[in-house]
Amino acid sequence: YFGSLLVIFCVELACGVWTYEQEIMVPVQWSDMVTLKARMTNYGLPRYRWLTHAWNFFQREFKCCGVVYFTDWLEMTEMDWPPDSCCVREFPGCSKQAHQEDLSDLYQE
Repeated sequence: YFGSLLVIFCVELACGVWTYEQEIMVPVQWSDMVTLKARMTNYGLPRYRWLTHAWNFFQREFKCCGVVYFTDWLEMTEMDWPPDSCCVREFPGCSKQAHQEDLSDLYQE
């Protein structure tokens, strides 16, 4: 009987800790997403060359495109297609080609 009560208590404690952590993490993640999207507008500008390199590095490294989806680039910038670092197989002009022909050639996350 005591063992059963101990197991139930531990499960409830673990659920409580997990719920508490989720409540704290979600607002931070949302604000990070908003900040990242706001920084997209500086992509490609000479003054923000370091930011352009950082975006390209992270998109290649994590095999992703944009903050949530590749359309973030179209919504947040003056660009007509995402950067080439969004391409599964990267080459100059690949994102323009993918955007016009086959979107599956772009990272989808």
